[in-house]
Parts: sequence; structure tokens; C-alpha cells
Amino acid sequence: MKPLRIAAIITIPVLLAGCANTSLSRNDQIVLVATIAGAAAGIPIGNAASTVTNAGLYGALIGAAAGFIVGETVVTYLDRQEKEVRLSSNATSGNVVVHRDAPKALKLTLSRDATFAPASSDLTGHGKQTLNDVAAMLKRYDKTTLSIVGHTDDTGASGINQSLSERRALAVADYMIGKGVSPERMTTKGMGESSPAFANSSNENRANNRRVEIVISSPDQV
Repeated sequence: MKPLRIAAIITIPVLLAGCANTSLSRNDQIVLVATIAGAAAGIPIGNAASTVTNAGLYGALIGAAAGFIVGETVVTYLDRQEKEVRLSSNATSGNVVVHRDAPKALKLTLSRDATFAPASSDLTGHGKQTLNDVAAMLKRYDKTTLSIVGHTDDTGASGINQSLSERRALAVADYMIGKGVSPERMTTKGMGESSPAFANSSNENRANNRRVEIVISSPDQV
């Protein structure tokens, strides 16, 4: 094994250990480690591509640079999308709440009853305007997959709530498909009242539990 490749491979566990004692954010740590991993993976590619005598080092460096780009791009694809949606008017006005629950999953929660008419799966004008902006953003980042999940509070019969949550998830998906988001990227499901975000102990909490979530998952490669 060539010294340059050995050095790159040794660097990865050292970085993993060092990240625990750094001021870097979690996302920055992920980017750093993935970038080094990408560079290490690129080194043998560069070596294989080099056919000039004594040019192995140059080939390795070219491969490392290519691996650096791949590693950075894959990891930060969702980061760029998260930053864009957090800066959007929908997020700053509270129409969409943004959660980053995992490095490769971004969750957008559509604001409470503003998206739908009460006890209905019909989108309001406000809900359509919110989804116009969300759909435009999702089209720009077309390599992600989308899981659209409807939720209700515990008011009324559970069977009715389950059906309503399913219809609301489908309504969001259908509207975004109409705005050009590929249906092949989407799955939908309804959770009814089974997965509340808050205890159904007040009108405010129940309103927050009536929601549709769009879970955006990053691709394995870009």
C-alpha cells in the first residue's frame, strides 16, 4: 500500500476521535470526516489512472482531489437545502417549521390549521402559497426523496382521524406533483392521532398536532 494512501486512511480514525473535542458543529464534523474519506477513496483511482513513469504521486493527488469533491458534495447537499429553507420567508414567518433530526434527514412541518380548512383535506389559499414555495425548492434539489406524513389530534373518532390524515398527506403530494415535483420521489402515509408532537392536553397542543410533515432524505450520491 502506498504511503499517501496509508496516511489518508490513518487520518480518518484520528479525525473521528478528534471531532469529539472540537468546537465544530455536528454538520461541520460530518463534512470534515466525509471529505477525508472521499479523498482516501480517490487516491487509488488516481494511481490507476496514472501511466507516466514516476507520476503515481501526481495521479494519487488527482484522485484525492476528486474524492474530496465527491465527499463534500454528498454530505453537504442536504445542508445547502436546509440553509435555503431556513432563510425562506415560509420559515421566518412560521409557515414551515424546520427540523434536522438526523444528518441525512430534514423535516418540514407545515403550519397547523393554516394549511387546510377545519376537518377537511382541502388546501387553503394560504396552504397553496406555502406549498408553491416548498415545491419550487424541492425541484431545485431533485435528488432527494420525500416522505409526506399526515397527523391529527385526538378529537373525534380514531378511524375518521386516520382517514383525514391520509387524505391530507395525499393532498399535499398531489398539489406538489401539479407544481412539477416528480411523484417517483414521494411516498405518503397517514398516522391519524397515533403520533402526536405534543400531549393533547390543550387547544394549542391539539392545533400543533394537526400537521403534515415532509421528510426530505438525502441521496447516497449526487
